[in-house]
Amino acid sequence: MRTNIEVEKELLVQIEKLAQTRSQRQAIEEAIAELIKYLKRKEMSQLFGKVVWEGDLTAMRAD
Repeated sequence: MRTNIEVEKELLVQIEKLAQTRSQRQAIEEAIAELIKYLKRKEMSQLFGKVVWEGDLTAMRAD
């Protein structure tokens, strides 16, 4: 999808350098993908202690 955005130049320079990408597009795509992964992990960590699990680990390990 084609879109036009304004990005702070220093942020773009930093992400290109740190991610060692070949293009600005690749740098932005990788940054967005990493942000999505981070936010999903954060969302999952907020469920810690709220989900009740029922099962038998000993039986599962025996399989």
